[in-house]
Parts: sequence; structure tokens; C-alpha cells
Amino acid sequence: ASKQLEIEQLKEQIGSGGRIDHKENAVLRRENNELELEIKKMTDDNNLVKNQLRRLQTQLRGRNQEEVAAEDIPEPDDRAGPEHDLRKRLQNEQPEGHDHSDGLIITQADIAELALIWGIRPTEEPYLLWIPQKSLESALPPGWKECSDRRGDAFYFEHSSGFSTYYHPVDATYKEICLEIQQQMSKQSVDSKVTDEVLEIERLRLREASAALERQSQALRKQDNDLQKEKLRSSLSIEQQDESKVQEWEARKEE
Repeated sequence: ASKQLEIEQLKEQIGSGGRIDHKENAVLRRENNELELEIKKMTDDNNLVKNQLRRLQTQLRGRNQEEVAAEDIPEPDDRAGPEHDLRKRLQNEQPEGHDHSDGLIITQADIAELALIWGIRPTEEPYLLWIPQKSLESALPPGWKECSDRRGDAFYFEHSSGFSTYYHPVDATYKEICLEIQQQMSKQSVDSKVTDEVLEIERLRLREASAALERQSQALRKQDNDLQKEKLRSSLSIEQQDESKVQEWEARKEE
């Protein structure tokens, strides 16, 4: 914009006629031509940078697609159980546009169904219902991805270990918490009743454990995001080095 303003000012001076002589007029016209050439060069350079950026973005997308296609993901050796069937039905019932990998939108009936699958008695053990609820609402942990087998059924794959399973990875964690509580409760005398105070202490302890799991999941998710950013920066650096070599070769060729 500043270059364009200089050109306009020069044009005004050139067109002012009697206030300048022919020698000054020639100098101003020469400066005007030089400025116009400089603007054209800057515009061409800007277009070149845009084209290079588009080409780089296209190459990065292509590499990502090649990496995904190159992955040899084995199908699970285990068999899909009732938890898998429940999640499959709930995924099909999710609102349009909702990413179920971030957790499922569920009802109390869905919670009760998973509770029964895990051996929880909803009417006798209502203090345990938060556990299947938390499991269904949890997102996939960092490092896991959802895949499909040859029948189109979903399964889960962990990149670091190469392990595949039909069971959502958070189910095992929360199911283990549930079994631990049930075992502790079974140690109580058959004739004794669990007091509200004992239940409240147990709820607090388990919520603290759940919060710790959530913090660990967030830390792992942040670590995974940092690794992805570092990978992208590395790819950009390689592309910039290649582009610099091409420009250097072209400059030498022009010389």
C-alpha cells in the first residue's frame, strides 16, 4: 500500500507541469517505473509463497493418508460381548454430528443395562450406578483409535502396544473398580447393614480415584497432542529445507 501511495504521489508531481523541468520529470518517471516493477515483483513473490504453501499442505495431507493406509491393524482375538453390543446400539442412537469417540450421550436406562451386564443390582446397589455411567460417558484414552473389522463391527486399537480388542478400553478400569467395591461390601457381616457414613466415605474415595484417572487421561491426551504438533513441525521443517534447496539451485541456474 505504501508503494502504491508513492506511485500516486509521483504521478501527481509528473502531471503538475510547469513546477518541474523535463530532467526532473524524467527522473520521476524512472522512479515510478521502478516502483511499479517492485510492486509487481512483490505480488509475484506473494503468489509464489501461496502456491508453495498450498503444495505443502497437499503433500502433508497425502503423507497422513499414506501413513493411515500403511498401518497394519490386526483384528481382535477376543470375542465381542454384551458390552460391545450395548455400545454398538448406543452409537447408532447418537444425535447427528456427535462424535461418540468423545463419549456417549446416554439415559438412565442405558446405565442400568450396563450395570446389569456387570452384575450390579440397580435397586440394591444404587451407589454403584455412577461407575457404568462414567464408563459410557468417557472418551477414548489417548493412543487408542476406533476401527472396523471385516463385518463392519467396531473394535479398538492401541498404537503403542499393537493390541486390539472389542472392549472399550475404559470399561476394564471401571469394571475393576466396581468389582473391588462389591468384594469389600461382601466382607460385611450378613446381618449388618451398610451405614450411610460408610457409603459416603466409599463414594468420596472412588470419586477421588475417578478424578485421578481423569487427570492422567488429560495428561496423556496433552502428551499425544504435543507429539502430533512436533511431528507436524518436523514435516514442515523438512519441506522448508527441500524448498530452500530448490530455490538455491534456481538462483545458481539464473547466475
